[in-house]
Amino acid sequence: MAGLANAFVTGSAQEGHHFDYAVENAPRLDALVDLFLRSQPSDDVVHSMAVSMGAYVGELIVRNGGGSWTHVPEGDAPGVRLTSGLVCFPLNKVAKRITIGPTHSIAQFVGVAMAGVLPPGAQPVKPPRGG
Repeated sequence: MAGLANAFVTGSAQEGHHFDYAVENAPRLDALVDLFLRSQPSDDVVHSMAVSMGAYVGELIVRNGGGSWTHVPEGDAPGVRLTSGLVCFPLNKVAKRITIGPTHSIAQFVGVAMAGVLPPGAQPVKPPRGG
């Protein structure tokens, strides 16, 4: 996932949007999604952006919050296991931000993940057996 995150950083820089792995970059991601959507990207481009930006969001959390990447078999999805033991899904969050809209704030997601708590109404995912 770190490689995909680095691809996002490199690709964004080529487009004039410079990101590093400081958590302060999280609010800029929501604005970048809005700018991205103005170009009316194809479904393939949306998917590619969701994966690479999602990897970047996950790496922000891992590098700044001490979590680690994990695979959750129930959803066949990559997630970030937080130091609290909770698992969050940055690729899914970015996909929702792109397809549903601003109610799925990436900046808020990063803040909640960094705090290591569930937002109101959220249901915890059971960890995989043995993990």
